[in-house]
Amino acid sequence: HVQKTDLDNSEINFQGYEFADAGGNGDCGYRALSVAYAIQDGRGIDDALTAAKPMGATLRAQITSHISKYDHFKEFFAVDPRWTVELEGRPIPTTYSEWVEATARPNRWIDGPCLSTAATKLRRNIAIWKWEKDQWVKQTVTTPLPSHNKTWRMPPNILLCHCF
Repeated sequence: HVQKTDLDNSEINFQGYEFADAGGNGDCGYRALSVAYAIQDGRGIDDALTAAKPMGATLRAQITSHISKYDHFKEFFAVDPRWTVELEGRPIPTTYSEWVEATARPNRWIDGPCLSTAATKLRRNIAIWKWEKDQWVKQTVTTPLPSHNKTWRMPPNILLCHCF
């Protein structure tokens, strides 16, 4: 499913998918992932959108719990120079343990490791697309963490698009 932010042009579509805005204030990535997953799981779009905030919060808690339990990202941790107080929802974490704690912040934007963990928890590939220069451009595809998907079949995809 696709997240819509500022596009109202009905001519701009994405491979026949319907646009849906899950809303959010720093938690839009978590909400959009939760809504897309719920719709793929058979939940109606209106019901999924109504439940976007609590579902996004639940997904965030699951991601934080998973990251706290496993140290997948510890050896690669570095402060991202793109992080800001606004994106972090509070002060920028400077250590791995601060970052793990920061993943639970309600207004913190989703980052790469959290996106990868979301793919793992949802057992889905996550494709991010962006509207640029009058066309959709793939930004990234995130797959479940290799250490957790050994017994899985090829996971289905979740498609998220943003328009800002």
